[in-house]
Amino acid sequence: MTSQSIGEPGTQMTLKTFHFAGVASMNITLGVPRIKEIINATSQISTPIITARLVNETDPLVARLVKGRIEKTLLGDICEYIKEVYSQEGCYLKLRLSEKTINELELQIKAKDVKTFILNTPRINLKENNIELNPYDDYKLSVIPSTSAGEKVYFSLQMIKRKLRQIIVKGIPSISRAVINKEKDPKSDEFMFF
Repeated sequence: MTSQSIGEPGTQMTLKTFHFAGVASMNITLGVPRIKEIINATSQISTPIITARLVNETDPLVARLVKGRIEKTLLGDICEYIKEVYSQEGCYLKLRLSEKTINELELQIKAKDVKTFILNTPRINLKENNIELNPYDDYKLSVIPSTSAGEKVYFSLQMIKRKLRQIIVKGIPSISRAVINKEKDPKSDEFMFF
């Protein structure tokens, strides 16, 4: 009887499925790993969650704006392409931001903002003259590596290309996902977003 009392809940706790009010993308730590975190009083839990209600709970546009400001967005997420260009004039990277993705995420970012983010990233070591904005398109820019010696240019382009994708252009760096939850208000026919 004792072994059944311990064994049955232990079996149930190993199940790692979770359903968060109709949101399939929600993933949290459950079962034995969560019990270990609680018993060991882990200071850094593996899947922290915060629920925040919006002041304006009925407007989906406001919910998307807040999500875009909170969730970490990388440059690689909003780029249509990052091309390597090899020509007689020189070698450089050409970036095209996806206007559609930026508008859907309500980010309000243009190439001049991306230039600022790149210049403020210490690991890339690019200067103002290494980044050129396209005067005819607000969503295009070019990145020119500072090295000009033969084989080093190729490797420099590859390194810069890899680092560019990881630059945070919007959001809080420690927040990897924000989910908008939509619930029907019991008092009215409207939906609430949080």
